Amino acid sequence: MSTTRRQFLERVGGTAGAGMVYQSMAALGLLPVPVKAAPFQLSSGRRQPDPNAALDVIVLGGGLAGLTVAYELGKLGYRATVLEARGRPGGRCFTVRRGSTSEETDSTQTAAFADGLYFNAGPMRIPHHHEATLHYCRELAVPIEVFVDDNDSAYVYQTKSATLAGTRVRSREVRADMSGYTSELLAKAISRQALNAPLTVGDREALIDYLRFAGGLDAQNTYKGSSRRGYDPPPGAYDQAGKMTSPVPLHDLLGSKAAIYLQTEYLHQPAMFQVVGGTDRLALALASKIEPQIVYNAVVSGIQQEGDTVSVLYADGEGTGKKLTASYVVCTLPLPIVAALAEADLAPREHRQDRLAVRPAVLGGR
Repeated sequence: MSTTRRQFLERVGGTAGAGMVYQSMAALGLLPVPVKAAPFQLSSGRRQPDPNAALDVIVLGGGLAGLTVAYELGKLGYRATVLEARGRPGGRCFTVRRGSTSEETDSTQTAAFADGLYFNAGPMRIPHHHEATLHYCRELAVPIEVFVDDNDSAYVYQTKSATLAGTRVRSREVRADMSGYTSELLAKAISRQALNAPLTVGDREALIDYLRFAGGLDAQNTYKGSSRRGYDPPPGAYDQAGKMTSPVPLHDLLGSKAAIYLQTEYLHQPAMFQVVGGTDRLALALASKIEPQIVYNAVVSGIQQEGDTVSVLYADGEGTGKKLTASYVVCTLPLPIVAALAEADLAPREHRQDRLAVRPAVLGGR
């Protein structure tokens, strides 16, 4: 049975997440990926104020998209007001620090991290070809640093595993054990001449030597652990040779999906970039440029188009209903939120005056 590109991407997203969907679309030629850095330009590089831009614009959503729209519109002379439902800028760009509270409706957790520690609950990595993000980091003097997208010392911890629930295993231990057991099975199969047809005697012996090295096998081609998975206690000086840790049983590894995930090579470079101190530093830098124009705790409930204007209905932090009218509205809210609005005048283009632009954010106009 044939599979469409859409079905393939849906399956990739369901198993590997949005990041892999992006990489897959780029590989299929469905998304442009620059092969070399080019100067970032918005609106064909226009940076001079537009003499006809003395118009009000409402931007729905104070995430990175909304903040960027308001910031760039300000350069062109527009008066932009950002309505953000949360009490902070950034939207999905959220960094958890000590004292941060959860934003889920059914949770009241508060982070108790030590000072200086943080967790990027939203975006955390910046690939080299995300030119727009890197441009704003440079323009707003937001420092970035190298992010190595691999950590063999990280713990793999599962609560629902059929075999390793509640057990901490380091990433390097999982990789070493899976490689060791796989090498053991291959070496024993080859030793029993199960693969005589495709291999000469010399090739077979050379392959077994390789498997012994790669998997850390003993002289009997058996995997009993190796130095690659670590020591406890570690080696020291003189006669302190250390003690190699014992491998996780093969049955337990196979019963844990983590073993499969860690053996998978992802389609991105291991070294990327990250914002120093947390990704929300970029959102805060954007917000600082337009702070008086941001209305926080503004929950949008409706959009109305009225002749040459468009109005937004919203409730403030005290639940009081308000109405804001402007010449244009740029909506960067996620489409599921837009679909759930109590009132949304999203008439077909031929029946309206293009006073509303829905993400991706591009201003309309007559």
